[in-house]
Amino acid sequence: MPKHPFPLIPASACALLFLALIAFYPQLAWLDAAVGQALYGGHAVTISAARGLQALGSGWGVAALGAAAALGLIRHWRDRPAAWGLLAALVACGASNQLAKLWLARPRPEWGPLLAQASGYSLPSGHAMAACTLAAVLASIASRHRPAKQALWWSLAVTWVLASCLARLVLGVHYFTDLVAGVALASLVVLGFRQFYLQKERGISL
Repeated sequence: MPKHPFPLIPASACALLFLALIAFYPQLAWLDAAVGQALYGGHAVTISAARGLQALGSGWGVAALGAAAALGLIRHWRDRPAAWGLLAALVACGASNQLAKLWLARPRPEWGPLLAQASGYSLPSGHAMAACTLAAVLASIASRHRPAKQALWWSLAVTWVLASCLARLVLGVHYFTDLVAGVALASLVVLGFRQFYLQKERGISL
């Protein structure tokens, strides 16, 4: 038996949630409308903050954050498996997002005046996926190196994901179900990374 068996139950739950959302999101239009219209727009400061989070969660923003984090992991913790695993997870995140969007081809919402530029389809949210992948992978790595602060790492990760998702709703560029589906799909990527990382733990230099 492998030392770290694949987390089948969490992975199955994430996969089922994702499949349920892409199958039944038309029936959840009432929920998307209620949440989307309630959170769309707001104070100018809120919109500016949402646009800042959008920039950080863009393709270039995630690439820069991922590269900086990978270099930091190698330099400070000499953890090459974590660095390469992080980059691989981000690539898998981006590829799966684009494939899913092309497959589902869901148009973006139109709640009012355009508050931010957003190209391509809506489901699943690429920003939600990127935030979840980057935050959860880094929290997993940090928890292995600094386990005493594990609660802090995961609290920061959850906060980042929630803020990124809220920003997409404020800007009106995603439906609520887009965000939940994005987090569910990204969670599968994170579980794959964790499996790879745990199998490599013996070779990590702390």
